[in-house]
Amino acid sequence: MFIDGKKNCPEKNCNFFISDRFLWLIISFGVILYFRQYLYNRSLWFDEAMLSLDIIRTPMSAFLHQPLYDLQIAPVGFLVIEKVLISLFGTSEYALRLFPFLTGLLSLWLFFRLARTYFTAFALFIFVVTPSLVYYSSEVKQYGIDVFCVLLAYLAIAGPCLKQLDWNTARNAGLLGAFMIWFSFPIIFVLLGMILAFLSMSLIQKDRSQSIKLGVIFICWLVSYALNYVLLLNNFSQIKHTGNFWQTGFISFTDYGSWFRFFKDAFLYPVGAFDNSKITGAFFLLGGYSFFKQDKRIFLILIVPLLIVFFVCGLHLYSGKGRLILFLAPSMLLLILKGIETISLKTGRWRIIVALLLTAVTFYNSIRFTTREFLQPKGNEEIRTVISYVKQNLKPEDLVYVYYGAVPGFKYYNFDRGFFFRDYINEEWAEGQPARLIGDLKGLRGFKRAWMLFSHLSHTQIKGMSDEDYILHYVAGSGGKALDHFSSKEAEVFLFDLGDFRMSNNPDKGIPM
Repeated sequence: MFIDGKKNCPEKNCNFFISDRFLWLIISFGVILYFRQYLYNRSLWFDEAMLSLDIIRTPMSAFLHQPLYDLQIAPVGFLVIEKVLISLFGTSEYALRLFPFLTGLLSLWLFFRLARTYFTAFALFIFVVTPSLVYYSSEVKQYGIDVFCVLLAYLAIAGPCLKQLDWNTARNAGLLGAFMIWFSFPIIFVLLGMILAFLSMSLIQKDRSQSIKLGVIFICWLVSYALNYVLLLNNFSQIKHTGNFWQTGFISFTDYGSWFRFFKDAFLYPVGAFDNSKITGAFFLLGGYSFFKQDKRIFLILIVPLLIVFFVCGLHLYSGKGRLILFLAPSMLLLILKGIETISLKTGRWRIIVALLLTAVTFYNSIRFTTREFLQPKGNEEIRTVISYVKQNLKPEDLVYVYYGAVPGFKYYNFDRGFFFRDYINEEWAEGQPARLIGDLKGLRGFKRAWMLFSHLSHTQIKGMSDEDYILHYVAGSGGKALDHFSSKEAEVFLFDLGDFRMSNNPDKGIPM
């Protein structure tokens, strides 16, 4: 076992919390949560639709030597598995989300194995109800697979190496780590943290034999990473196109405020510690101290990847924003829960109650949020519902205008569901650019029935309005007559009579000042 805390727990007080029946009950609860989110079958949102189209349109042989069409970046192993699944089961949302879903279920079991202590029930329950982990178990993205790879690395690489690092263990660790690099980009941070932890201890102990074995493991990983990077260099070059969005996840080594923002975000997104980052941070530090006293190797294995991410964020080589640091969830949760465990053990016979209360207070928002999402699963942009409405009410003479933010979803559902429209699509990104947005409307003039489909709206304000409001105000002020409107979550469609629509040389015509 990677972490063993049974010595801290008298048998008579622990039977309930370490009993297989109770722990499997928690895992079963997690399976229900994950199934609920998966079976909800929400619409593909903007990024999901772009990546799904890339997977569908790109030949498997091309994943290694050409960039994806829509500025999406994903590990080649993930892309290959997705391609195999859609070839077997079709291009539905269920087929595309099957791989993340199955790895999400396996992650529940891996975390159970990882945190098998007297505190297992609390740790496992919090892992089960962490909102971001539930959500990304049914997202056509690789972030849930990142978490799975981290858990597998802790159990199948760190665990055996902690016990005995012989040549068989070194071989298995080298091969498994080299393989996982093709399925997860950030796993390299965790693997590097492991090597540094073990190598530092072997150097302190002057264990030359162990240092050589660790060097062989590291070379295996380095060769795999270098080959992966070279083959996917075209894909990585696309990062420059998405840098504006992710640059808020960078830090400055000279700006201490950005340091605190980084660690606050690390508590917020992977862990789900909403609005109580100070309390969570205190437990995190205490947990780190407890692990340091218990086993310095475990402490370093858990903490060094976080420090590496902090460092590369400072070099602007990686963004510490949102889902890109979801892979830190296992180590962050273990450190925080270890801090709660440390305090509860000091309270004698009240330790179970104290642990329960501290866990409930720290993760109250996660529990509340996940409960709400179970009753009504989370969806981002329900464009499928809106497209279905248009399909049901479409007439032969109609034209459909698709706002650029709705293009990926429109293309996916047009391809997958047979929603074939006489469409007018703007392929170019025009966020916050009024002249270009209004220029898109030229092809709509004279149509008695023109549908305008919106989704994934820009947050950039034009005269205090979103892109959608700006366009709609312009149309209304230029002779357009509203005939119909239908909306769903973060997606909507308008039907206009544009028979009397007249384009103005002034793009602000009809726009309130």
